[in-house]
Amino acid sequence: MVRRLIGVVVVAYWSSVASAGYIFNGYSYEIIEFPESPYAYVSTYDINSHGQFCGNYRSPMTGESQAFLWDPIDGLIDIPTPTMGSVAQALNDRGEVVGAYYTDFPPDGPVGAAYVWDASNGLHELDTPGMSLPAATSINNSGLVVGLNLYKPWGEGSFYYDTSTGFVVPPSVDDPYNPLSINNHGVAGGQFYDGTTRTQPARWTLGGEHELLALPDVAWRGWVMDIADDGTAVGRYNSIGSNAVGYAVWLPDGTVVDLGLIHPYGASFITISPDGTVLYTDADLHPFLWTPETGPVSLIDDLFYWTSGAINADGTIVLSSRDDNEVFYLTPIPTPATIALICCAIPFAMRRGR
Repeated sequence: MVRRLIGVVVVAYWSSVASAGYIFNGYSYEIIEFPESPYAYVSTYDINSHGQFCGNYRSPMTGESQAFLWDPIDGLIDIPTPTMGSVAQALNDRGEVVGAYYTDFPPDGPVGAAYVWDASNGLHELDTPGMSLPAATSINNSGLVVGLNLYKPWGEGSFYYDTSTGFVVPPSVDDPYNPLSINNHGVAGGQFYDGTTRTQPARWTLGGEHELLALPDVAWRGWVMDIADDGTAVGRYNSIGSNAVGYAVWLPDGTVVDLGLIHPYGASFITISPDGTVLYTDADLHPFLWTPETGPVSLIDDLFYWTSGAINADGTIVLSSRDDNEVFYLTPIPTPATIALICCAIPFAMRRGR
């Protein structure tokens, strides 16, 4: 039995490395195909520690979209929103999903609602007075949800909702700190909006501690898009003059790391895992991983245009293109050193089990 287990581990490692098709550096992968009708294009926005991920898939003809949760066992689950214009923006390890959906398109701008959904309790629409198009943008493992009002020039207002107790504070359309993400320690990241066209990246706590983050020298505005559990934040900025999109990392001590100008149209993405591994795409929409220790490391050398994705604390990654119905599901390949440890541990475990 021990020999058989060792053989399985070794064969799995080498077959992953030499598998046909794309070659990801340090990862094996499977392709998950979404229905081509009535929707064809898939976007992936978050993945939890159980390998569940969420996003939306949409029609190239009408633009209508459907929020979804994908589960490794149950497969594709459509979030039952009342309209066919929805997105699932984030989820936590409890399987709670948050996002937004449109309800109307009057002449003065779209109207919608923010929601929380899980398989046991169903859909719950959040009551956010004064916000025409609220969006729940993030949820942590304690069930704390953050969001803002999307239908403004740069996003305005804020709300903080606990899935167990309700709103932590009343929703505010005047709050200058607009959250886009919250980590498992209750630290939010987003933007400080001063009422002009300029926004500044920021992170803060619900207890009132606020920190404005420095922009790269080439930038005139920016915002935090995601935040790790140690406070490391990632986000976008616009460059002075050309207004091109760039990406930056803000370390816990406030140091800013400029990842460079990425794309003039902002079709790329950046995100960070709870443990601080950054996943982003460059100007050619090729994916990279980044940590303070390694710097940027290419994930795949083949030509493929990735426009959305996510990474969890285990290193599992989902990637998708906005013009495709496929999601690439990447799993880290055990290194030879890891395999050696497993092989050494199996006989020990067998002896203890006798």
